[in-house]
Amino acid sequence: MYNHDILIGDCRGVDALVQEYTKHYEKVTVFFVGNSPRNFKNSQWKIKHVTNPLKKTGRDFYSLKDNSMSIDCDIAVMIWNGASIGTFNNIKNCETLNKDILVFKRGTKIIKTTNNDLQNVFLKLFPDLN
Repeated sequence: MYNHDILIGDCRGVDALVQEYTKHYEKVTVFFVGNSPRNFKNSQWKIKHVTNPLKKTGRDFYSLKDNSMSIDCDIAVMIWNGASIGTFNNIKNCETLNKDILVFKRGTKIIKTTNNDLQNVFLKLFPDLN
């Protein structure tokens, strides 16, 4: 039906849930920084190791992965709890890079889009978001 590559982080929470939801889809790449992905649901998927040459720690450490995903994506679809600094930074990074974005706030509807066609595709796939 669709033939898009999906880029997913390796964090617990939404990343892990999206990995679970897409575990039978072949065109997935899991981005991680560190020694190995923290979550990795399908051993057939590609992985992208993001290096940490400056030995960053904490939020800066994980931002390396997030920034790499923002650069590599064509379209960014994010699910945000309204509090995550990482997701907020990803939204800002993608805006700066002029990427099409679609942001869902957990438990509600679409809260931000830069592309109405993208929004319409998601509303067809997930009519409960309307």
